[in-house]
Amino acid sequence: MPTHKVNLDALIKREDFESGPAKSATGKAPIFRVEDLTRDSLYFSVLRKPDFQRPTNNWTPDMIVDLIKSWLDEQLVPALIIWHSRESGKIFIIDGAHRLSALIAWVNDDYGNGPISKELCEDITKAQEKFHDQTKFKMEQEVGSYGDLCRLGRQEGTDIKIRRGRAITTLQPFIQKVEGDAETAENSFLKINSNPAMIDPTDLDIIRARKKPNAIATRALMRAGSDYYAKLAKASEIDALAKEIHAFCSAKSRK
Repeated sequence: MPTHKVNLDALIKREDFESGPAKSATGKAPIFRVEDLTRDSLYFSVLRKPDFQRPTNNWTPDMIVDLIKSWLDEQLVPALIIWHSRESGKIFIIDGAHRLSALIAWVNDDYGNGPISKELCEDITKAQEKFHDQTKFKMEQEVGSYGDLCRLGRQEGTDIKIRRGRAITTLQPFIQKVEGDAETAENSFLKINSNPAMIDPTDLDIIRARKKPNAIATRALMRAGSDYYAKLAKASEIDALAKEIHAFCSAKSRK
């Protein structure tokens, strides 16, 4: 288990995945509000991680806080992908276990050393306690605890924490449902996770600094000029120079 990450693995029970002809439940994906993720709710009781899911212990405190903040502020959060068993009625998380576990952790104030984790984990390490405390403190400072935001959401006003409190009951996480039998769901997991498209660190730096001179010059040279910087005062000069240098370098490489 990583010692520098938050252990959320106990928050969604793991269960042997149904196999063979087991079918998915018919109808739309079972939606929920974050209020349904409290440990005593019926919805929470039917959530499962299939046995082939990796341990949910690979996120830092910053990543968990950023996820909750992004969701409450209606920023882009990727969909959860689930498979809903017709036989058992249980909901298996095919993709998004870390995202869903972060929401569960926030709602139940459990970042590895809370009520759910203590019930299911026999040995909570000192590192796990440390990162629980660190994540809880950071969440309260930067976002607000679930309980505090629920109370603030009942008040009048436009303060960001009041708005976030109201978002708890008005926002729903986006869910996509895998149709078909259990084997189809397992194959979906393998396809999603076997060959993820990673962004090269250099490309990421260029994206983040895309409005700075060095990044603009780099992209212009790589693309032999472009119109994406057309609003710049010297766009035509940048374009001409980029094309000239690109052509020169191409000719040299052919020799």
